[in-house]
Amino acid sequence: MFSRSKKKNAAQEDYNLAKQYCDQRKYAKAETLFQKSAQEREKVLGAEHKDTLDSKFWLALTVHGQQQYAKAETLFQKSAQEREKVLGAEDRATLDSKFWLALTVHGQRQYAKAETLFRKSVQEREKVLVQTLAGTGAKTREGIRCRP
Repeated sequence: MFSRSKKKNAAQEDYNLAKQYCDQRKYAKAETLFQKSAQEREKVLGAEHKDTLDSKFWLALTVHGQQQYAKAETLFQKSAQEREKVLGAEDRATLDSKFWLALTVHGQRQYAKAETLFRKSVQEREKVLVQTLAGTGAKTREGIRCRP
């Protein structure tokens, strides 16, 4: 039997190799490894661990890369929900999942639904950006603080 540490390392190795395959657009190989990584990370780290959520997000990306949009939509929807629950609505990873969900819906030619999701994604990103820039010290025309 593998120790917890060895299982964690094996899951990380699968994740790293899967990202390399993804970069090479070898999505089928990447999908298998991201699925394996997500399952192992869930067992070892828990379903709500950031690394587990990252594996699931990248799994969705590889499915999207294979133009399996209906399957990718389900995976991105789940990714967005889980990341929002664990990381918060304003976390960049959550916002990334929501953006890719919109892009996936667009890929299915569901343009009205995609537009709604894109608009919501932009609004959420703008809100976070305004909050981020508000603490930096410079001003814009609207009085929002941002760097020059």
